[in-house]
Amino acid sequence: MCQDLEKEVSQLKIALKNLTIVYTENRPLTKQEVKELVAEITKQPKLVEKEALRLIEELNKKLERHVFLQGRRQSHTEQIESPVVGFVKPSEFQSLVSGNSAIIKQNNTQLQLLVQIAEDLKDIKADLKTLIEQTKGEFNPPSYLTI
Repeated sequence: MCQDLEKEVSQLKIALKNLTIVYTENRPLTKQEVKELVAEITKQPKLVEKEALRLIEELNKKLERHVFLQGRRQSHTEQIESPVVGFVKPSEFQSLVSGNSAIIKQNNTQLQLLVQIAEDLKDIKADLKTLIEQTKGEFNPPSYLTI
């Protein structure tokens, strides 16, 4: 009987030790900790809203730039054959001649866009080459960056 009691006391000590560990790891929050947590949680929607506004502003800038560039490129195509036709469905034009004309104008616009992209790409490559030459010896660029 004495051994049974000692065994039970030993088990209770182990259980108490485990319970103490669980309690200390999962102790209840203090009043101050709850206030800090609530304050942090209330800031989250503000941060999300701020980030959303930043993204909207960034997208608006990109859209404005795209619209500006599209207008500029169409004005370049306007010099080739007027009036310029951007990206349209040739079937929306009434006659076969005007439909074919729309296709030709659309192709001219696309060709002008490709030429402009190629020129921009050449400028970027030249800038990249200059940067690599300026920083030569400071770092070794990856092989896909070498020109």
